[in-house]
Amino acid sequence: MYYLEASALRIGPVIEITISGMLPNSCWEARVSDFYPGGNIVYAIDPGAAQVFIAEELKSGSGFCTLSLVPWVRTVSVPDQGHKKVQIFVNGKQEREVEVTGKGDINASKGDIDQFRVISLTGGLPEHVGCSVIPADAFFPSIYTSVFGPDTFASCQAWMAKNCTAPSK
Repeated sequence: MYYLEASALRIGPVIEITISGMLPNSCWEARVSDFYPGGNIVYAIDPGAAQVFIAEELKSGSGFCTLSLVPWVRTVSVPDQGHKKVQIFVNGKQEREVEVTGKGDINASKGDIDQFRVISLTGGLPEHVGCSVIPADAFFPSIYTSVFGPDTFASCQAWMAKNCTAPSK
């Protein structure tokens, strides 16, 4: 995967991990194959970080492939009480490690984290489809547009609940 980026945000007992990158061409696909803790992977000794595992594969039956990079984005919710880092593995190899932001429960009155934004998918879709709340300074790929914020987490969540819809399959 090219241009791999990630951000990790603690929201109470969960880390929301957003991962983005570019696949080599349209004949490739990627999926989150597992995560730790809470997934199928079990360690005898804790590795000291939450982990997300991504598997890249050539699509079966792929014939013609566009010769351009293809954007890929996923958000994973990992139940985790205390890790301060997240490691991202692609095809079994650690490619990235990021710090977890947030201090526990996100509460604007406590001032845990001040600035977030809502991003939405772009490109011929109805307005505000496929929204996510991310830290205001987090990287997001150009297939998204910032549609609200920066503001508090609670304000972004409320705006998203009122204005955004899930993408149709």
